[in-house]
Amino acid sequence: MADVAVTVANQHYQVTAAAPIVFLSPDLAKFESLHSLSQKRNAQVKSAVALAALPNVTAIAAAVFFNAPALVSVIMTTLGAVTCYRHASRVLRQASGGSAELPFLRKRSHELESRI
Repeated sequence: MADVAVTVANQHYQVTAAAPIVFLSPDLAKFESLHSLSQKRNAQVKSAVALAALPNVTAIAAAVFFNAPALVSVIMTTLGAVTCYRHASRVLRQASGGSAELPFLRKRSHELESRI
């Protein structure tokens, strides 16, 4: 039994089979890059889930076992959320090929350079 169905479109780009993945050219060598891309995406999802769950589990354990105040849990979950946000924004920046600075900072730096 196959995990995924792949078909190739005809010369008019019409698909005759109901497959979730359609290659426009009959080159099945693309399947290897598609497979590695999906494995990389699955690994990113697993690391994101672990990154989000770790501070929350730690906050619950601290509250239950160490009788930590509620503020400690709030701080830990907030730090976890900030960490997830920074990680996701870095991944998106790398995927888009953008620089690390924000657009308004880039505009401001160009304005300062033009004055010099």
